[in-house]
Amino acid sequence: MLRHRLLVLLLPVAALGIVLGVIFRPKSVLSPEERFRQAMAALEARDLKSVARTIKVLRREPGFETHVNLLLGASLLQTGSAEAALKRLSARRPEGELRAPVLLLVAEAFYGLGRLTETELIARQLEHEQPDNVDAHRWLAAVYYDLGALNSAIKELGVVITLDPQDYQPRHLLGLIYFDSDNYADATKHYYKALELGPPPVKRREIIDDLAKVLVKLRAYRDALELLEQASLDAMLLALKSQCHWALGEHDLAIQILKQAEELDPDERQVLLLKGSIETEADNAEAAISPFTRHLKRDPHDFECRYRLALAYRSLGRIDRYETEIARMQESKELREQLTELGQQAADQPRNAEIRDRIADICEKLGKHELAETYRTAADSCRRIEDFTEPSP
Repeated sequence: MLRHRLLVLLLPVAALGIVLGVIFRPKSVLSPEERFRQAMAALEARDLKSVARTIKVLRREPGFETHVNLLLGASLLQTGSAEAALKRLSARRPEGELRAPVLLLVAEAFYGLGRLTETELIARQLEHEQPDNVDAHRWLAAVYYDLGALNSAIKELGVVITLDPQDYQPRHLLGLIYFDSDNYADATKHYYKALELGPPPVKRREIIDDLAKVLVKLRAYRDALELLEQASLDAMLLALKSQCHWALGEHDLAIQILKQAEELDPDERQVLLLKGSIETEADNAEAAISPFTRHLKRDPHDFECRYRLALAYRSLGRIDRYETEIARMQESKELREQLTELGQQAADQPRNAEIRDRIADICEKLGKHELAETYRTAADSCRRIEDFTEPSP
C-alpha cells in the first residue's frame, strides 16, 4: 500500500548553480554575466534582496531579458508564488545554457500547483533533450511516486542512482516504496545505503525510524537494537526497542523501557500495541483490552490491533465479542487488500484516473483523508489533456 509522504527530490536552485557554473572573480566592475551568476548563488543562499538588486541592474542590459525572467521566476517560487512564477517563466522561450534551468523551474512551478501531468511533460521534454540530466529524472520519479505509478518511479530512481550515486534521496524513496509494498528485504538494503550516503540529520532520523520498523518486521532484533543506538529515542522508537528486548527474552528490561515510552506518549500506537500484547502473554487479557480499545478509537481500521483485541476476548471466554471483533477486522482487512490490489494496478497504469478515484474512496473509508486527497489530485492530473510541450508567451 502506498503511504503518501511528499518527498521533493529536487533542489532546483542548487542545481541551477551547478548548471550555470557559478564563478566569482575579484573585479571592481562585474560583467552582466558575472552579476547573473552571483545572483544564482544568492538564490541558492535564499538571499532574495541580493537577487532583487541584480535584477534591477540586469533590466538595463540588452539581451538579458530571459536571465531576468529566470531570476524573477525563481524568486517567486522561493516565496511560494508558483502561479506567478509560471507566468513569468513562460514569458520567453529559453535557449542555450538557460534552457535546462528554466525548464526545471517550470517543472517545479507545475509541481507546486499540483499539475503533475504538465510536470511530467516538461521533465520528459528535458530528459529527451538531455538524457543525462539527473534533475529531469528526479522530477519524473517524484511525479510517478505521487501518481502511485510505482514501477515507473522505481525505474526513474534507478536512473538517478546511476547518474548521481552519492545522492541518498533516491535510496530513501526506494526504501519507502518497498516498505509500503511489504518488500522488507529490498527496503532494508536501500535504507542502509541511504544512511551510508550521509543524509542530513532530519532525514537521517526519518530513515532510522522506518528501518527500525522494517528490521522488527524481519525479526532482526539485534540489528534493530544496534540501529536504535544511533538515534535519540522518542516514544515510538522506545517501544520498538522494548519490543526487541521482549522478543529476545529480556522481559524485565523490556518492561522498564516500555514504561519510559509510555511516560513520553501514552497514546503512541507502538506503545499501546506492545502493552496489550505483553498483558495477553502474561495471561492478563482483561488488562490488555484497555490499550487495544484505546488505540482503535483513533484508528478503527488497524486490523492488527483489532485481531489482538479479538484474541484477548477469546482468552477470556467472551466468544461473542471475539466473533464481533474478528468480523470488524475482516472488513478492515478486505478494504486494505482492495487498496493493495488497486495500488498494484495504479503502479502499472500511470494514466488511469478511475483506479485512483477508487483508491481515494477506499482511503476515505479507512479514515486516511490526506492520502485520499493525494489520490484525488493524482486522478485529476491523469484527466488533464492539455498539451503543454513548451513554455508559451
